[in-house]
Amino acid sequence: MNHRTEVEAPLKSVRITDGFWAELVERNCTATLPHALQRCKEEGDIENIKIAAGHSGGDYSGGADRDSDLFKVMEGAAYCLAIKPDEALDARLDELISLIAAAQEADGYLQSYFTSQAPDKRYADMSRCHELYCFGHLIEAAVAHFEATGKRSFLDVALRVADHADETFGPGKFETTSGHQGIELALMKLYRVTGERRHFELGKYFVDVRGDTERVKREYSGKPILEGDRRPGRNRPPAYRQDHLPVLEQREATGHAVRAGYLYTAIADIAMESDLHDYAVTAEAIWENIVSKKLYISGGAGTHQYDDEGFGDEYLLPNDGYCETCGGVAMMLFSQRMGLLTGDAKYADVVETILYNHFLSSTDLSGCLTFYRNPLSCSGPRERLPWNYPACCPTNVVRIIPQVPALLYATTGNDLYVDHFAGSAANIHLGTGGVQVTQETEYPWKGRVTITVEPETAFDFAMHVRIPGWVDGRPVPSDLYSTRGGSATPTIKVNDEAIDTTARVKGYCVINRTWQTGDQITIDFPMQVQRVYAHPKVEANQGRVALMRGPLLYCLEETDLGTDPEEVALPPEAELHAKHLPDLLGGVTALTDSAGTLQAVPFSHWNNREPGRMLVWVKENK
Repeated sequence: MNHRTEVEAPLKSVRITDGFWAELVERNCTATLPHALQRCKEEGDIENIKIAAGHSGGDYSGGADRDSDLFKVMEGAAYCLAIKPDEALDARLDELISLIAAAQEADGYLQSYFTSQAPDKRYADMSRCHELYCFGHLIEAAVAHFEATGKRSFLDVALRVADHADETFGPGKFETTSGHQGIELALMKLYRVTGERRHFELGKYFVDVRGDTERVKREYSGKPILEGDRRPGRNRPPAYRQDHLPVLEQREATGHAVRAGYLYTAIADIAMESDLHDYAVTAEAIWENIVSKKLYISGGAGTHQYDDEGFGDEYLLPNDGYCETCGGVAMMLFSQRMGLLTGDAKYADVVETILYNHFLSSTDLSGCLTFYRNPLSCSGPRERLPWNYPACCPTNVVRIIPQVPALLYATTGNDLYVDHFAGSAANIHLGTGGVQVTQETEYPWKGRVTITVEPETAFDFAMHVRIPGWVDGRPVPSDLYSTRGGSATPTIKVNDEAIDTTARVKGYCVINRTWQTGDQITIDFPMQVQRVYAHPKVEANQGRVALMRGPLLYCLEETDLGTDPEEVALPPEAELHAKHLPDLLGGVTALTDSAGTLQAVPFSHWNNREPGRMLVWVKENK
């Protein structure tokens, strides 16, 4: 696999200015984040840190993974600060960081459960407890805080945690790895900030030690976990944690979808930060296995076939599958890293699918209620909750939405990649000069995008504009799903001069020229309603059709139909039309048939009215 490492645009250099994502980013910072911080207080996450710091004699709440919830919320808060300064939020983070620093032990260890409840059982059960997972989320939060504010207070805590991990684990030390991945990709982030190779090497060690036969036999012996914890289903096989084979021998996605996605992200990170080609090959093979045989049309991952929140057998994609919010987040991170590694637009296609469908369906219009699972059918009323147990999903929402600005662009040398489309303004630094780029668009409702280019001085560089796969009738970059009709040729003009959009490099239309102030790219992506069909081996959806328009997946809700969506059959010849309805669900484009008897709404917006049944894959009359 040929690869070319790119760099995403720094978050602080890109500002979302208007439109679809501006509303969501603002909602996250003003509603979702305060709600999450309050829940961390009410659920005892902050109190747990106080207990570990010796500042409280209260009762500990929850299990060994609870610190990670607070750390993810703090990461989201840091990204919100990067987007918009907020003195009160800045001070709140300083207060929490001081508390966390006080809970850190003399050797750098930091995990409130074991410090306060079981100090003699540190690392006693690596396969089932979450110490390194919590370390990872602390490190990610600290890196985000440092990059957003320039302050070292949290970063210094993270560096002491990393030093402790480096002194404790590795060849000739404690030779093991985490049961729940997270520290691996976090150490890669830390390495990018510090430049210290030992951080890279430790993250790589935690990846490489997986699949060691003798260690696996010792750690998966069926021993009980912490006293008093008798939850069912805890003695999982090694494949659940992707510990069944050495990583470089793995070619198929297996086990818990979140753990897997975080591991695969770290493998891609290793390839990006080194010349170790085998890691790129492994990451590519696993990604292709998922996208070709195990990915839901929404971008969701995980069927729960083996009661493991994990990947099932090939082509087994039941519509009531698990599709945990965090599973989609992990797959999105993996795909984003693969795009940076290879410069191939197909990875951004999958990021887009996950963002607009699986991910956004998890949260209601207030931003404060969340689904843990996001299946493609609902046979009865479901409600999102103010907080999930565990709270991994709502806390992932808090930290992912404010990172969206950083997804829009990537660079390598004098090449600028436009990966996603949103009203925005960015200051981009290329190899030989700086350039300001602005986007104006009503995407995803409309397919017109205007990009204005303002270089500091006129200079040559290449603009790579992604042509989304859905434009060509490819909902995902494989044969897992296909469309019949509905594709059309996009148009791109530079200063009113048409560009050949059929000549593409890895899915991008490449415009190489001497750019001058005021140059303007006008893009029109045709947005027909597309009927989507599953691969013949996906038994659950034979005789069924899904509907898409642009990047958005649609669904039928009982509240619109007045009946169970399973009772509806869509004639193959029925014409479907798009109509923007500003008063529906905050303003969405719905799909209707000519008779006006059917209305489909974006899957991202379902379950925001009367509770009822829902269906994505609709029966089709023959």
